[in-house]
Amino acid sequence: MRQDNLQFYSFRLNLDNPQHRKINDVIKDLNLSIFKSKNQFIADAVETYIDSFEKDDVTEEGSLRKAKQLGYINRSDLEKIKEEMRYELMSEVRNEVIKLLGGVVSGMQMSSNASVTKKGTKIEEEEDHMKVILSGLLFLLKGMVWILFTALKLALEGVKIILLLFGLVMRIFLVFVRVGTP
Repeated sequence: MRQDNLQFYSFRLNLDNPQHRKINDVIKDLNLSIFKSKNQFIADAVETYIDSFEKDDVTEEGSLRKAKQLGYINRSDLEKIKEEMRYELMSEVRNEVIKLLGGVVSGMQMSSNASVTKKGTKIEEEEDHMKVILSGLLFLLKGMVWILFTALKLALEGVKIILLLFGLVMRIFLVFVRVGTP
């Protein structure tokens, strides 16, 4: 008999475990007139068990392929997403701060220009100054609302990621439950 086409596996049975004891009793007292050999009986039993699952659930390679097809994310993907979100948020906040500061500075310049060029009454100058201040405050308020909505969007994306991870954990739990049931 050729040895290069054979693969040897060994397993142990704990006779204190009822499931293992049952398997041991059956293998020891196997009716060899029905089954070719103990080896073939075990191979048939394992094959039947494998066939009861999808192949992707049994093998490591299959489960990775299935995860990629279903769009599961792993830790490195999660870290990439987190870095992209952090970078995007920082860029947007930076741009908004620049816009806000630009609006405030331009409002100050308009105010100083108005006091030099206007020859109107003091009340008109104060009204113009108040308009500039109010427009600056309105611009700041809009920026703050935009930042708040962006932070809310980021938080919702975080919740989405957490829910995806929860779903992944639940799928793994269900696989363990399925494997644990005979």
